[in-house]
Amino acid sequence: MNAMRRYLEKGSPAFENSEGFARAFIKSDPKYMSLVLFDHATNDWRGVVSHKIDVPTAIFTGENSNNVPSQKWMQSVTPGSELHLYSKQDRGDHFLAFKNPIKFTDDLGAFLER
Repeated sequence: MNAMRRYLEKGSPAFENSEGFARAFIKSDPKYMSLVLFDHATNDWRGVVSHKIDVPTAIFTGENSNNVPSQKWMQSVTPGSELHLYSKQDRGDHFLAFKNPIKFTDDLGAFLER
């Protein structure tokens, strides 16, 4: 899925700053992190998304993410949802909240105000 390659492509001072903060203050165990990621990636979440989400929802993704098709599907089955699809120029990948936090915060704030 290239997610780790994209994660390692820092390319943003904000992302490098957030990563530095995380390394300094958050002690994580790669073994347990990999178990959580495996569990998340191997479950079928369609029933949860299509039957349990019943409030307005902001969905964020980037055109450099492998998850764009699933995020578009999620928007199609979630009433009142908004899909925010960030471009490559906006550093739109799976880690966009870290790589472009100002745009993400502005977009999320505008959604919450509505």
